[in-house]
Amino acid sequence: MIRENQEKKKKDTLRYNEYYGTQKTFDNLYARAKREENFYKLYEIIISEENILLAYRTIKTNRGSTTRGSNSYTIKDIKQWSEAEIVEYVRK
Repeated sequence: MIRENQEKKKKDTLRYNEYYGTQKTFDNLYARAKREENFYKLYEIIISEENILLAYRTIKTNRGSTTRGSNSYTIKDIKQWSEAEIVEYVRK
């Protein structure tokens, strides 16, 4: 049962990456890391709309997502926001 859940989570992660168009970026970073290349301008990738929305989608399915954060919001609160509002909030 645990193995099945792990496989489903892995498939969901890949599907989310493909949905937000980040899989190619992550594959490229992985390949470059294997060649021990140095990375520059990662901040642009981190704050990209696609990466933020991918992170949000991944986090909202976590068991702890119902716990209030340091900003006193829960995922239920944030679900009411538009994608643009989520991206803007995270970037700040």
